[in-house]
Amino acid sequence: KAPHPWRRYFARSFDFGLITTCYEVLVCLLLRVNFSERNLFLELIDIYICWGLVFLLEPLFLSRWGKTPGKWLFGLSIRNKNGELLTFKEAFDRTLTVFCNGEGFAIPFYDLYRNYQSYKVCCDTGVMEWDENFRYEAKPFRYASIFGYLGVLAATAALSIGVTFWRMNPPNTGMLTVAEFIENYNHQLDYNKIGGPMKKKKDHTK
Repeated sequence: KAPHPWRRYFARSFDFGLITTCYEVLVCLLLRVNFSERNLFLELIDIYICWGLVFLLEPLFLSRWGKTPGKWLFGLSIRNKNGELLTFKEAFDRTLTVFCNGEGFAIPFYDLYRNYQSYKVCCDTGVMEWDENFRYEAKPFRYASIFGYLGVLAATAALSIGVTFWRMNPPNTGMLTVAEFIENYNHQLDYNKIGGPMKKKKDHTK
């Protein structure tokens, strides 16, 4: 049993936040995507891509160490009934059940309802559906977990802001050719969603 709904919730949100930040930073650096301009459909795609990463990383962490970064921060760990580490398949099946029943398939608003229902079950019994065949271990709560959570939250926010400002800068600097100037100009137009692209005029003097 682990009747610690808030510790469990913040541990999972910590893990998902880390994955989301890493995904957005990577996509921004490689593709120079402006996430502030994403519509609802693209935001949903981003969310499900991040959940795809969760299905890869969480079972890996649980099968190797019995905890994720968030669970480690809040003093939580998972073992099987014999006290051994979960297999990757067991951990994957657990994550899948969390996604379906605990997070409501990540469907907006429905996921909040499922979170609330999970909160009530955790308070009443301390045993979630996805933990029935496992042993959840919880160390005494440490206030250092709060400071660690807030510290990492501030660091990831600073990283996201830094990458956003980097994304705003034009791709070319220094002495520019005409083609590089046009690329910079079009970058600013595209980023700020104004005007139309500038095209290099053909030289008709030859």
